[in-house]
Amino acid sequence: MAEALIDFSDPQVQTCPFPAYRALRDDHPVYLDPKTGIYQVNDYALVRQAAMKTSVLSSRTGTLLRGTELPDPYGAQIREIFATEGLAPIEALIASDPPDHRRQRALVEKAFTHARVSEMEDYLEDLITKLVTDFEDGDEMEFVSRFALMVPMSVIADQLGLPRDDSSSIKR
Repeated sequence: MAEALIDFSDPQVQTCPFPAYRALRDDHPVYLDPKTGIYQVNDYALVRQAAMKTSVLSSRTGTLLRGTELPDPYGAQIREIFATEGLAPIEALIASDPPDHRRQRALVEKAFTHARVSEMEDYLEDLITKLVTDFEDGDEMEFVSRFALMVPMSVIADQLGLPRDDSSSIKR
């Protein structure tokens, strides 16, 4: 009898993915999602090993965002979006491998030292309290857009001296 596949596009799995994660950790240290063709590594030791071998498993998902190295029709569609929407393809720290990752990280790491983040504790607490207060009235909310994205976007806006209302522009 064939084993049931884990389907992360299933609404029930999306509502509560933790049993699926547990099943993957317990039974599939490496899982090939049959729908997407994407491998998931679900074992800490294997994740560490993979992260150290960027020549085999790259973090350069920025290539997808640039669209310059994608086969048509996707590459053409992405290049068209860049041209019509004025979006500049950039290499992001999170989606780069050494040596680019080291160079980019060196540019920003002084802003995120333990001492610097500790100095920001009261500011961050106030920011988070305000964001939480803004959605206390409702029973439900969309967490990612209303909170998880707003925290870093608000911090970036504040650090650059921009109005927080411009957060969506900063993200874009």
